[in-house]
Amino acid sequence: MRDNDGADCRALKNGLLELRPLGAGRDALVRIACQELEAWYLGEPDALAEAFSDEKLRSIGRQARYRDPDTVVNPSRAVRQLVPEFQKVSGARRMGKRLTRERNRSASFRALLRGIERLREEAPA
Repeated sequence: MRDNDGADCRALKNGLLELRPLGAGRDALVRIACQELEAWYLGEPDALAEAFSDEKLRSIGRQARYRDPDTVVNPSRAVRQLVPEFQKVSGARRMGKRLTRERNRSASFRALLRGIERLREEAPA
């Protein structure tokens, strides 16, 4: 998994798929966070509010800019504007515990979860 960082999603994914070891086949899951992992945080305002103890963050989902978090051009900058103390590593630790399938509006986050589930279902018992 990696951030898109403004690249062409399909070209980036195809390039990463070419790097798989021979024989990896479907055991290798490649997912792109559009545009950046922080879009997933914007996709779940309740988790953002909980992680950073700021109730006003719950309302960002009503703003047009954040309704489709995968279209935010620079999500990490947007998160820093909303949460000035945000740091990528500590923020990921805080948010990772709170992101959910049910509440998150990021399509790329949901695609990652579906891919992981598929691998789990296909894994030998």
